[in-house]
Amino acid sequence: METDPEEQEHYRSVLLSFREYEGYMMREIYRRKKHLQSMPIEMQRRLPQSSTIRNLHHFVNAAHHNQSFFERVVQAQLENGPAVELPEVTPKTPLQSPPRHFSKLKSTLHQFVRDWSDEVGWSLSLELQ
Repeated sequence: METDPEEQEHYRSVLLSFREYEGYMMREIYRRKKHLQSMPIEMQRRLPQSSTIRNLHHFVNAAHHNQSFFERVVQAQLENGPAVELPEVTPKTPLQSPPRHFSKLKSTLHQFVRDWSDEVGWSLSLELQ
């Protein structure tokens, strides 16, 4: 059975977005850090504790854990789904996926947590941003 080339390219772009998630999040964390550092100290003190520069490492850890999850999803698809060529991706690799894909990925993470929490009756420890 032949696969529609447009559908195959969409499938590939989704898997690539999964692979690029951590790199995207690291760029977002760096952007947040720069914005926080540019704020006057007095304004920084008014921010909630969770929004301070000292707590950005929580976002880094969450991005890493979420990337591990996404990589398992990608590997399962590569083993069981249609054959797809994907490049190796590191956090410093230039991103090929459009920003809207990463917004969808974050929504997907939230949906996984909601669905799985309801299904098993307890809260998962996936860290979300």
